[in-house]
Amino acid sequence: NYSLDRINENLLSPDYSGVFCDNTTHKIQTWMYEVPKVYCYDDTTWKYGIIQFLGRVDSIAETNPVFFNGLGMTGSEVLLPLADGGMFEGLYCSNWSGYASESWWQTSQNQVLRTINTYHKIFLGLSQAPITDTLGRLFVYGSFLLTSDDSVWFANANSFSIFAHFPEMNLVLGKPLDTAYSNISELRHPNGYYIRPFEHGMVLVNPTANPITLAGNYPNNLVVVSPGTTIDGGKIHTVP
Repeated sequence: NYSLDRINENLLSPDYSGVFCDNTTHKIQTWMYEVPKVYCYDDTTWKYGIIQFLGRVDSIAETNPVFFNGLGMTGSEVLLPLADGGMFEGLYCSNWSGYASESWWQTSQNQVLRTINTYHKIFLGLSQAPITDTLGRLFVYGSFLLTSDDSVWFANANSFSIFAHFPEMNLVLGKPLDTAYSNISELRHPNGYYIRPFEHGMVLVNPTANPITLAGNYPNNLVVVSPGTTIDGGKIHTVP
């Protein structure tokens, strides 16, 4: 009740216009425990409590949007009917495990598709790619572009309090000419990379750990970025 009272109190002030519930998943995780020997939740009890909690938050919020951070755990999408959308922290790259493996990358992409196409909710993707790793940044942002639409939002924060705008985010690709609906494999090329054409460019992503030979006709110029954020003078250009 304390949390719900504070949410209600803050929404009545002019400083808040929505609710964000952090660490909200359908299953309890050990790192969530404050006092493990006292609060010994099982998964069933936890899921029931989270559903009840989000339902009450949604009721208190009324027309204000409600988002939760928990889509990084597969299965937590069942909470989406109780909110306007959910966040996936560590999408494609996290501070605790680095860049996603191919299998986890596929799982992550399918979580995006489930959120927007099955539940018709907003997907908030938070990556943690290092500012100086230009190839990693392009991998992360290209992965976002494979499933992006008006319901998919993206941010990168290598530190929990520092959000970076990179020059590649200024790319003007136009509308997508193809899309995946239920599984990212719908955009997979037989050679193993993933491809999505846009009006003014082509996005190709290799989520495997190995080099892949391209097969097909693609634009002659490739996008290259410099280390650094946009505000720090980071640049974007093309090379043959």
